[in-house]
Amino acid sequence: MPGGPPGAIAVVQVGRRTQVVAAGVGDVASKQAPTSNDTARIASVSKAYNGAITLALVSQGSLSLTDTVGGILPTLPRAWSAATVAQLLQHTSGMPDYIKDPTFLKELQANPQQVLSPTQLLAFVANKPLLFTPGSKYDYSDSDNVILGLMDEAASKGTYEVALEHFVTTPLGLSQTTLPSNSDLSTPYLHGYGVTAGEAPEDVSMFLNPGLAWASGGMLSTPTQLNTFIRAYASGRFSNAATRQSQLTFVP
Repeated sequence: MPGGPPGAIAVVQVGRRTQVVAAGVGDVASKQAPTSNDTARIASVSKAYNGAITLALVSQGSLSLTDTVGGILPTLPRAWSAATVAQLLQHTSGMPDYIKDPTFLKELQANPQQVLSPTQLLAFVANKPLLFTPGSKYDYSDSDNVILGLMDEAASKGTYEVALEHFVTTPLGLSQTTLPSNSDLSTPYLHGYGVTAGEAPEDVSMFLNPGLAWASGGMLSTPTQLNTFIRAYASGRFSNAATRQSQLTFVP
């Protein structure tokens, strides 16, 4: 499609029957068609993995949906302290989004490959109050999932990466599902392109370090392994019945 992506792929599973549908190419240079085992950036789908870890910790009693930012992470700004785990999961916490911060965007443009820690990411909005009283509105914020990642670390007494392995990737056998700290991609991978009408697509697959989004959007996976995870997540594998019921309580 002119001006659009060079290829697309879908994995559809019903029961034990799986069908892969692909169109176009995953690499303009080699003309290689996209396959279900190609590595791909999954961006904000990473938030679902964050949810899986958090709900697993809640189900085992290491966290509670009513735990607050101030109670678990007292070093974060006091103005944020009342927001709960449930509100962070639902994007109803009112947290200011660091990705929308002008200073962060300016630094990102100047150095797309930089590596920043989760606390350094939150520092861009540390002087800002909550956007609204927690639970009163919905507003999508990447800061929510970064804070949840830090809460997961506190509750599991380890790193977020280890929690991801323990609760998700190891039990499901997801060897190609990772959270790198840099822009490297393992081959073969689905390439990303900047597309301008009338010009050849520009390969920007490694232009930006997705690790800057950490628990909010820094992960890599494959179509096959993403299918495996989503089926497990949607079935309630990572939570007990009570936590599952809370997960299915939706906010307009």
